Amino acid sequence: MFRTIKAGLIASLFTCLGFSNVAAQPMRILFVGNSYTHYNKMPEIVQKLADKRGVKVEIHMSAESNHTFKMHSKREGLFKKIKQHKWDYVILQGFSRELAFGNEYIDTAVVPYVSLILDSIYKNNACTNVWLYQTWGYLNGYSDGKIQWTYQQMSDEIHRGYLYLSEKYKLPIVPVGKVWETVKENFPSYPLYDSDGQHPAKLGSYLSAYCFYYSLLRQTSPIDFYNSNNALQEDQIQKIAASVISSNYNRYNLWSNFIQVNKAAKGLAVEALAVFPDASKVVWDFGDGSSETNFSATHTYKKKGSYTVKATIHKPCGKQEIKRLVTF
Repeated sequence: MFRTIKAGLIASLFTCLGFSNVAAQPMRILFVGNSYTHYNKMPEIVQKLADKRGVKVEIHMSAESNHTFKMHSKREGLFKKIKQHKWDYVILQGFSRELAFGNEYIDTAVVPYVSLILDSIYKNNACTNVWLYQTWGYLNGYSDGKIQWTYQQMSDEIHRGYLYLSEKYKLPIVPVGKVWETVKENFPSYPLYDSDGQHPAKLGSYLSAYCFYYSLLRQTSPIDFYNSNNALQEDQIQKIAASVISSNYNRYNLWSNFIQVNKAAKGLAVEALAVFPDASKVVWDFGDGSSETNFSATHTYKKKGSYTVKATIHKPCGKQEIKRLVTF
């Protein structure tokens, strides 16, 4: 499925509904990880991508090099950070190899510590969305005397491990590693890796950041590029990320807990969609005195202007409000 990306398929997937002139209320996001997260200040790239589209996010990071989930679970600084805000999203990234081993290893070396971190997150805010950051294989694979992995074998094992953890906790996955694999196979000359063949180069961090931007904000239109010197490479990365992620929303449990507010193709209308499987109802306030209670709704305004569309989601964990600003 991921091996060959055809231009026509990419184009059709990429030219979805537009998001121009639509901005979000500030959304608080915490990245928890290690050097795969903090290299090249990757979360700041997510922030810059959102800024270019006019989407307001507030991004924080708690990342320490070489850390496993077990090591994170013993960091007092992490738990202080978790308590700092009522996070909308927390992104969890494991050590580069710890999820590449078998399920028995994961059950003893990973699961107990992920559970501790999740308990702290949900105690702080039961409505926080926790996502997994699936990483990639080393350029030349991995060998420790007992294990002899090629790049592809390592990539496959990491993918399997994140799917296993996702199923155990019902957590969505942002499949950065699968996007990485697809870019690597279709454009092998792209410099995704740093000189050590493991960590991300700047373009690799851009790839990671765009996967989060696309998954978190549901932005499907092309955006200005972070680095104009790499415009062609970044264009291809955007298209491949859009293709891989959008065609696998269900596989990675990403088709849940989000809203879309799109301007209709014609007229002064918006098309609003709320996807929250555990919600009992949603109340839309379109900012002009009109409201709606269907999960999917269309609304037409009487005159041009800027309108704040608010969705109030009634969930078992409480009420959640999400806003979008629409300008005609």
